[in-house]
Amino acid sequence: MILVTGATGSNGTEIVKRLTAQNVQVRAMVRNRDRAKEIALPNVEVVEGNFDRSETLLEALTDVDSAFLLTNSTEHAEAQQLAFVEAAKQSGVKHIVKLSQFAANADSPVRFCATMRLSNRRSKQPRWRILFCAPICLCRAC
Repeated sequence: MILVTGATGSNGTEIVKRLTAQNVQVRAMVRNRDRAKEIALPNVEVVEGNFDRSETLLEALTDVDSAFLLTNSTEHAEAQQLAFVEAAKQSGVKHIVKLSQFAANADSPVRFCATMRLSNRRSKQPRWRILFCAPICLCRAC
């Protein structure tokens, strides 16, 4: 089972669709189940979760082998990502793919780039598989 966080956003929705097109079992973590209509697909289990409530993370991560980690770009992103990584570790998740930021740098004047770099560094664990994806630009045609 693969858990996709941010499953109702642009990136998350596309990831869920592509995984289910290959018959992969997906658990989609959303803050609001009412917004999950677009991802109500075969092989998708929708679960409500909140990065600020660790008990919901543990529930969402139950029986998950791999996870895609995507959080909003807020001042809470670093703490939320680290809480998720800790919950994933406790739950026995083997792999995490984390959407990071191109030019993530702890000294960056851009808050999100600095936060991402610190979160990336702190997320690394011995014997832990975590892949950081750092796109230059994400665009979606309107």
